[in-house]
Amino acid sequence: MEEEKKLRPPYASSGQADQTIELLRRITPKKIDSKFVVDNKIATATNAFRIVDFVKWLGICDYEGNVKVEIITKLKLVGEERNKYLAELIKSSYSNIFKNVDLNIAKKDDIINFFISNYGFSYAPAKSAAALFLHLCEKYGIDISEDLKKKTHLSTLKQGERKRRINKSQKVEKQIGIKEETHRGDVAIINVRGKISANLEAKTQEQLEDILKNQLPKIFEALKLFLPKEKEESNTE
Repeated sequence: MEEEKKLRPPYASSGQADQTIELLRRITPKKIDSKFVVDNKIATATNAFRIVDFVKWLGICDYEGNVKVEIITKLKLVGEERNKYLAELIKSSYSNIFKNVDLNIAKKDDIINFFISNYGFSYAPAKSAAALFLHLCEKYGIDISEDLKKKTHLSTLKQGERKRRINKSQKVEKQIGIKEETHRGDVAIINVRGKISANLEAKTQEQLEDILKNQLPKIFEALKLFLPKEKEESNTE
């Protein structure tokens, strides 16, 4: 149709796209335009068009920005049913990619090149459009290659969370005096020194995993009872 020919693939950030979809779970606007985007603090006025393009591309709005009631109603579903519905919207709106690119073996450059070749994008918007597309695929359970999963916003968040957990764990270990060393052949020994002391030994990977997952967390919780809070520390100085 003529309207579909005028639509351009969105290249909003994945965070802004997620924020928009989540917002439409809670409210039912009659129209989504730049003013709506700015008023709801999704994007600045200069970047609001990216979100408008996004909702039009998914078919949530018509070309004039009028919200399609039957679609936005289903965006208020919860759980797996909602995710499946969003996956169908994504497959429908990006049908050209699904028909022409094998996402099970594709690399990110293949997706970027598709946007450049088929929609006349320059490199920067094509890269952003590819990133958004891959994020939506992974978020809503659409199969893509392992290489493509490494390039998504969700994967970046997961990696960041892992780093934060590791840093937090290392910080706690430093505070309470945990020392891990390997000696006596292949025996891993973890010494916990403080108000509570423990000497944990693991001779197999399974035993070490049990220590890390089950025994150490209990020791951490017990140690918290002996550690003063920050306010109490400041009052004693």
